[in-house]
Amino acid sequence: MQQDLLTRLDQALQGIYGAGAHTDWGVLTILATDENPGLQVFSQGKWAHVKPVPGTFVINLGDMLERCCPHVVARTVCVACSLHVHMLPALLQSTFMYASSVLAVCH
Repeated sequence: MQQDLLTRLDQALQGIYGAGAHTDWGVLTILATDENPGLQVFSQGKWAHVKPVPGTFVINLGDMLERCCPHVVARTVCVACSLHVHMLPALLQSTFMYASSVLAVCH
């Protein structure tokens, strides 16, 4: 993790920026990818590169899905660490007008 931080600081000094470590607050984020690498996910205590496959989609599970189905799904922690990663997101979000709770099937 320390080396990843040093790499990202070095990239920032070179003018290469990305999105820091985060989770998406909605239900799902669907990312259309191209051949450019740069997306990482945090899994099993370390950052793992997501291999880009043109014409495919990356699905990130969001905070709201984890809230509705605790102990069944876990939200995705991700980071975009390259200036050259090109992804077109489609977001499935909830609204603040309605209360959310754990689904009965997830108790």
